[in-house]
Amino acid sequence: MNSTTWVFALICTWACFCSNLYAQQDKPIYIGLNADLKGGSAESGHAIKLGLEFALEDINRANKLQGRQLVLTTRDHRGNPARGADNVRELAANPDVLAIIGGLHTPVIMHELPIIHELGVPYLVPWAAGTPIVSNGYEPNYVFRLSVRDEYAAEVLVRHAQQSGFTRIGLLLERTGWGRSNEKSMHAAAKALALNVTETHWFNWGEENFAQTLKQLKASGAQAIMLVGNAPEGANVVKAMSAMSEAEQLPIISHWGITGGRFVKMVGLPTLRKVDLRVLQTYLFNDADRNALAQSVLQRYQVAFNQDHHFVDAAPGLVHSYDLMHLLALA
Repeated sequence: MNSTTWVFALICTWACFCSNLYAQQDKPIYIGLNADLKGGSAESGHAIKLGLEFALEDINRANKLQGRQLVLTTRDHRGNPARGADNVRELAANPDVLAIIGGLHTPVIMHELPIIHELGVPYLVPWAAGTPIVSNGYEPNYVFRLSVRDEYAAEVLVRHAQQSGFTRIGLLLERTGWGRSNEKSMHAAAKALALNVTETHWFNWGEENFAQTLKQLKASGAQAIMLVGNAPEGANVVKAMSAMSEAEQLPIISHWGITGGRFVKMVGLPTLRKVDLRVLQTYLFNDADRNALAQSVLQRYQVAFNQDHHFVDAAPGLVHSYDLMHLLALA
């Protein structure tokens, strides 16, 4: 869905709110955030929160909502689907909450879908990439996303493998709705691009030992590993790969879940440099691509964290949530 269609859909969805917006000029409008703020992917939640806060400052300063101020109210689900669902009910119970912003975890949002549509609350996604989050079968559909869609991400990842000269890939996927979404999409992409999926291995959240799994993928004939996981398990995969001999190692082509947590700190730069790791990203604050708005957002980030370098923790969360909030204000 392009941005014009997206905004039009939001306008139609929220037309019924208009009279209420003008009737209560003095009351703030609340935007809920329901994300991981203290769990294994807390960096993603904090990046999303910061992007929303920057956008709210801009919108409120410009008085884009006829005197109504936007206020952020946050809930932490720590990656737990049941807690995420409870948070949706709690946020939606407040009549002044206009919409809820989700986080990184596809399994959490998939668990929330029945409640979102039962309550009819607009749910906006700045990170979680699972294809069924938006293609969910609900009509009307209250979920909107400004992020990667696994159906398209798989093609990018598999095409990168093909362009790197690999013809045989192994899949290493977390055992969740996000992993299953990618299994389907990666098999389809591999078939379309004439690559062979030699073997698929599944892992659970909290899994630590990947040495035997990596050896099995190597033995299956895989020339590269497609990784779909978050920072804690992704760090263990990379550490296990680095412990193998150079002849045993395989390149790792990873979905972006590992960038939403303390991945680099968990692995350590010396270990990371021993492994061929390639990661999908939607946005980086590179000098060549930085326009005036990106420069402004980066400077605000640096002030907030007292940093003078260009590295941004969980950059997609910061950028996507900033843009997503401005799209919501436009709607």
